[in-house]
Amino acid sequence: MKIAVVTSANAAALSADDPILLAALERAGHQAFHWRWDDEQADWESVDLALVRSTWDYFERAAEFIPWLTRTSSRVRFANAANILQWNLDKHYLLELQEQGLPVVPTAIANHAQLAAAVDALWQAGHSAIVKPVISGGAWGLHHLQAGASLQVDPRQAPYLVQPFVPSIADAGELSLILLGGELSHGIRKIPRAGDIRVQKEHGGRYQREVPDAQALQTAKAILAACPGQPLYARADLVEREGRYELMEMELLEPELFFTIVPEAADRLAALL
Repeated sequence: MKIAVVTSANAAALSADDPILLAALERAGHQAFHWRWDDEQADWESVDLALVRSTWDYFERAAEFIPWLTRTSSRVRFANAANILQWNLDKHYLLELQEQGLPVVPTAIANHAQLAAAVDALWQAGHSAIVKPVISGGAWGLHHLQAGASLQVDPRQAPYLVQPFVPSIADAGELSLILLGGELSHGIRKIPRAGDIRVQKEHGGRYQREVPDAQALQTAKAILAACPGQPLYARADLVEREGRYELMEMELLEPELFFTIVPEAADRLAALL
């Protein structure tokens, strides 16, 4: 199969996963290569599959990326499927999961005019507030607001996701469960550096392999079952809050899958194609 591993201009300096995946695809007998999603010379009809992996500028260029996805998905098969990607790129999906009674960190969506009231409600309940755009990634546009803080956010990034800050993140970080073909591949603990809450490596976070317990796996699988379609790959980012695991985000678009830590997982993904 001829596979375009879809990336972005800024991913070459960030993604160490992609070369491992490309090698695994070649071992599995596929012809695989990188294409940027915004490459005007890319002939999408000439490939069998567009495997979206590191489109790590989509949230800053959503006005371009969303039409590209709609347009291009009529010309080539996507993995994950285009309807899954479109559902997942906007964090309104967390409200859908929450309304189904699934364990999600309590989430509200606010436009710019509603933001002050949404944040104040959390402050009044004794929480600090997390605010970020509904289309975002990699802690882009993230604000952690203590009670009484100034709401200095960019109105061009509205609407915003608003959540209570989960204190366990500061020490225990997030537990990511990587699911390939609906089954657990591996777990990764992402821990922020001291004094920070951002778990990404580019912000000083560190990653370590961890075997998830039964409760974490049950939570991730229940949430995956509520997502549209059958994702080829998924990453459930869980946090521990009030005695249970809750979902921070279900990453179905372009999650890092930590092949640098678990390189054999790239072969597992390649075998599913």
